[in-house]
Amino acid sequence: MTNETAAAKGPIQSRKPLGWKMEGMIALTIIVLVGVIVMFLVTNGAGLHVEPVVPIETLTFDQTVLHPGTIEFTIRNTSPQPITISAININDAFWPFTATPGTTIPRLRQATVKLDYHWVQGESYDVDFFTANSIRVSTNIPAAAETATPTGNTLVSYLLIGLYVGVIAALDDVPDGDYSGVTDFPGH
Repeated sequence: MTNETAAAKGPIQSRKPLGWKMEGMIALTIIVLVGVIVMFLVTNGAGLHVEPVVPIETLTFDQTVLHPGTIEFTIRNTSPQPITISAININDAFWPFTATPGTTIPRLRQATVKLDYHWVQGESYDVDFFTANSIRVSTNIPAAAETATPTGNTLVSYLLIGLYVGVIAALDDVPDGDYSGVTDFPGH
């Protein structure tokens, strides 16, 4: 049989029309699917947005400053809800503290916690912060030493170091005093 004779006979019917039962099953499937989607949206995700059993509370310690008789911690709340600091334990002893702006830290905000504590130079301190939900967040001071405060002399010292390391070292690498290409970048 050639292509000419196949074309002369007309189109070949390959499918039977769907019966009313099959059309009804397809319609019922679509209706049930739409119903489940609507139910999911109406019930707020079918209850999938529940609060965790244990609250998620995390703090990051941005800075620890030690001065004679005091320890200051700058902490940041990185958890999804506000955190209230209820107690601080240093080397297995609870210690009174003050927090600025307050003991409740909103999400992604920071606070400064100050303790009047007579620390000893070179000693190690384990510090545990307890939240209102009794969740412990720990940090460690491996070797206590007074935190240096910046002064004018410190600024001048860093300025001289930067001048020596950055500018003088770059000029020292210039061959035969030819400073014409000092501003060129390597490889250009």
